[in-house]
Amino acid sequence: MTQIPAGIPVPPQEGDPFVRPAGKPSYSLIAVAGFIFSFLLALAPLGIILGMAGIFHTRGGRRRGIGLAVAAIPIGLFVSFMTAIFAVAFFMFTYAAESSGDAFALLKTSRIHITEKADDFYQQMAPRFKVSTSPEAFQAWVGRIATDYGTLQGVTLAGNPIEST
Repeated sequence: MTQIPAGIPVPPQEGDPFVRPAGKPSYSLIAVAGFIFSFLLALAPLGIILGMAGIFHTRGGRRRGIGLAVAAIPIGLFVSFMTAIFAVAFFMFTYAAESSGDAFALLKTSRIHITEKADDFYQQMAPRFKVSTSPEAFQAWVGRIATDYGTLQGVTLAGNPIEST
């Protein structure tokens, strides 16, 4: 076995994992980045764009990774669509939670001030609700609830604590 003096670069050996075989192109970083970004929620649209760019970057066999670039597009579309659905649902539930707090405040109001609070609450309602219900009808309905059932004293969740036996 011959020893190579220090400072002289060692030629690549066959089977070395860090040496690319001759004639085999490297992966396109654009295609790889597009594939990775297509899985990331807020960056999925960027993954779609990079996937499209990766297709052009890899065509003709110049670079490897055309499959990654092509896969980035439908994955990015699906992830973007699902992210949009979850975002809309989150904001709808947040709005509903805020509105329920206003409804509890309305039902806690004394009978004397309930018509004023009902009018304020009615003004916050959606236009679609206002088309089907007049302010007077809403005030009368809230007034009947307060008269028939009284005002709300507090809100607690139904359920009994679990006791060990």
